[in-house]
Parts: sequence; C-alpha cells; structure tokens
Amino acid sequence: MAAKKSVGAPGELRLVYLDECEVHRHPRLAKVWQRRGCPLRVPAAGEDGKFAVFGALDYATGRLVCQTAEHKDGAAFVAFLDHLAAAFPDGPLVVVLDNVGYHKGRRAKDWWMAQ
Repeated sequence: MAAKKSVGAPGELRLVYLDECEVHRHPRLAKVWQRRGCPLRVPAAGEDGKFAVFGALDYATGRLVCQTAEHKDGAAFVAFLDHLAAAFPDGPLVVVLDNVGYHKGRRAKDWWMAQ
C-alpha cells in the first residue's frame, strides 16, 4: 500500500482503523455444485474450531498490526489495545472502531481512562 500524503513527523496524531474477525478451521459449505444423487463429501481433519484475529491499519503508512486470540471479547480486545499501544509508542493514536459491545464495555472503558 502506498504511503498517504498525510504522513507527518513522529509525535503527531496517528489515525488507526481497528477491526476483528473470527477464523473457522472448517467453515461450513453453504452452496456447492454437485451431481444430483451424488452428495459431495469434503474431507477435513480434526474438529471444527475457531479463533479471533484483531487487526489495526495505520492510515498514513499502511502498516498493519495484528494479534490472535481464542475469543472475541473484552479481555482479548484490551490485550490487543496494549499490543497496539506498544507498536505505536510515539505520539497519540486516534482509533476508529465499529459499534460492537465489548468496545464500549467496562474493561475497555477502564483501559481508555488509564490511557
């Protein structure tokens, strides 16, 4: 990704977009083409499982910071915020979030107040 024109000197405001998703090890096949009367069998080892991926994109530089967690919840979100703050130690961050509940939960509010 090419650097944006808004790249400033270190210590200036930094705009970061944050989001998270779940990754399923064996996703469900919703629609698959198959011959009539011959059901399609997809071999898969092990059991289905999932994990969460948290990611933040620095708008100016295109730098991506990510971290995995077992679940998408307030504790994992705050752990990612710690990781994000360590990744960008110079200057203040403006973090753009969506409207998921644990972004506004008690743990997140306590973390924001501490910062």
